[in-house]
Amino acid sequence: MSTAPFTPRTAPQKKKSPSRRRMVALLFGIEFIVAIMVRIFIGVIVLVLPWSSLWNNNPLLLSYPHLSEFLSFGATRGVFSGIGLLNLWVAVDDTLHRGDRHI
Repeated sequence: MSTAPFTPRTAPQKKKSPSRRRMVALLFGIEFIVAIMVRIFIGVIVLVLPWSSLWNNNPLLLSYPHLSEFLSFGATRGVFSGIGLLNLWVAVDDTLHRGDRHI
């Protein structure tokens, strides 16, 4: 009989092939680009929309005159534009500091 200590066998680790790693990196890159484009698109819309005629002539709000009046105040429009500007800032910040973040 052998007196060697028992060492359990572990399953062999599968190494990712280089093509699989490239595909994963490509998908992460595409996801990043799409996320930045969506943030910029939404940011521009929310930044510009409160100052357009569509904001005042919205058919959904015409049946609620108090809400329509509240949304026509300059401060309310400014808050919505600020949210759009913040969204644009997040998109630019993510673009400039992409490599700094670790998941």
